[in-house]
Amino acid sequence: MTGPSTSERRTAPGFMALDAKTGRLKFNFGAKAYVFSSAAIAGDLVYFGNHAGRIHAINAKTGEPVWQFQTDSAKSDPLKVVNDDGSLRQEAFAPLFNDFEDMYVDFYRFASVGAIMSSPVIDRGVLYVGSMDGNLYALH
Repeated sequence: MTGPSTSERRTAPGFMALDAKTGRLKFNFGAKAYVFSSAAIAGDLVYFGNHAGRIHAINAKTGEPVWQFQTDSAKSDPLKVVNDDGSLRQEAFAPLFNDFEDMYVDFYRFASVGAIMSSPVIDRGVLYVGSMDGNLYALH
């Protein structure tokens, strides 16, 4: 079995919220990179990270962005994995070997930009989240 070709790769749909009563989509926030972790909710804000090394705070009711934080590694982006708008640069993920090596190489690329794969937590108004750049970020 082989993996998807470059033309078959799709960008992640974003961060979606569903209405608990109806199951209908409330909003779909375009995170521009894969969202791997669970979200943390405090007050009217939802916090989550993505593979491009960004932490997003969005309005829980509307899905509108409130603020965004970028990890130190994402700011430097030594392997040029991320576009200026925060989306993943697809060209940076070539070539494909179509085997398990792809997974290891991609893991290295995501680590290079400080991908957020851990779920954020909030304690006493401080948001804590671990990053693949080896840092624990505390945002107030």
